[in-house]
Amino acid sequence: RRHTRLQGDWSSDVCSSDLFVHTNPFIKFKTGSIFEWSAPTPFESANKTYFDTSSHEQPIFRISRTMFMGSAAPNHTFINGFVEVSNGNTLYIQNSGNRYFRDGFGGDGNIIMSGGSIEINGKNFTHTRINGSGAVFLSGNTSGIIIPDQAKVSLTSDYAINGSSFNVAVHPGGKLHCGNYTLYGSANFLLTSGAELGIGSSEGISNGSTGNIQTAGRSFDAGSIYQYNGSFNQATGDALPQHIQGGIVLKNTGTSGNNQITLTKGLLISGFMEFNQGILITNNTDKALCFNTNSNSAGANFQSYVAGPVKKIGNTPFAFPTGKPPVAFTIPGDPPVNGFAGGYRPLEISNLSGTDTFLAEYIVANPNIWKIKKEAFDKGLKQISNCEYWNLSRSGYTRADVTLS
Repeated sequence: RRHTRLQGDWSSDVCSSDLFVHTNPFIKFKTGSIFEWSAPTPFESANKTYFDTSSHEQPIFRISRTMFMGSAAPNHTFINGFVEVSNGNTLYIQNSGNRYFRDGFGGDGNIIMSGGSIEINGKNFTHTRINGSGAVFLSGNTSGIIIPDQAKVSLTSDYAINGSSFNVAVHPGGKLHCGNYTLYGSANFLLTSGAELGIGSSEGISNGSTGNIQTAGRSFDAGSIYQYNGSFNQATGDALPQHIQGGIVLKNTGTSGNNQITLTKGLLISGFMEFNQGILITNNTDKALCFNTNSNSAGANFQSYVAGPVKKIGNTPFAFPTGKPPVAFTIPGDPPVNGFAGGYRPLEISNLSGTDTFLAEYIVANPNIWKIKKEAFDKGLKQISNCEYWNLSRSGYTRADVTLS
């Protein structure tokens, strides 16, 4: 049944009360069910698998007594659930070999690891997690903590991982989403090329004492994917690589006016930028956004676009994902006309005659039509808005067709 607790608490010198957990195919642990180990002797770990490998349930392996866990490669340990160290106890992990804690680890106790590695390989953000008031201490010959390919891990509380010469590594294809919580401690954090980091902090990722990642050492690869998914205004942070060869994903779920992501510094995109939710704020000086040749912009919509200037380098068609938050306006007259300008208003260039650098921005303001030369109307211009316009410029002399939306 769900939320059932089974406890192994033999008091004899030889304890085998864990046998039914890793040998009996007819015993199933449902989500929230707990297998609690409080015996004075260690549970078996060498080449042992706890809980059903094929199950989609998320049971808990609770360790409520200070315990030593040893094994040696290739005798790994597989726990297909969440490992919780409780009641302020300590789990000592020794010797080589991988410990696969599928749904993560945490609790109010500590993990002291001097050999092997912990690998979190669950594929469900809701159930695969790191949390608790305890901490991890890495030392000796440990390979650290690994989030491998296809794993989807959530940080669901502030958590400390310590060990100045050791790593918490998100491997290519792995994903760590931090919400509004902080990973900190004296260990090193490595986000490798092809890995994804979900950033929910209002400060983004930084080189200082703010943001989601505050470990002593931090490495953010240009080939990684950075997803900004906070629920309030965010900054990208000064640790975001300035030349992105992986991708940027905008998924800020804040309400209107509280859903902005502001560039902390200039950004060159050679990979992709995906728009879902949230408005990216740029300027043309220290917060410039530029799409390089062969880069990709996708998904811009009325909930997600760039409010500010956007550059594009190249000779291929490109839709600038421009816009501005909607603004109410009144057109004088008898009677006056009330309305709104702004939102997602893209500008597209096509049929380019060569390679150039284009700069585009959508602006909600009166373009002052008296500045428009009469020759423009003679060449086919029919009407000019008095509440919005686009600025489009180029560094060279490339010709292009322009489409406004």
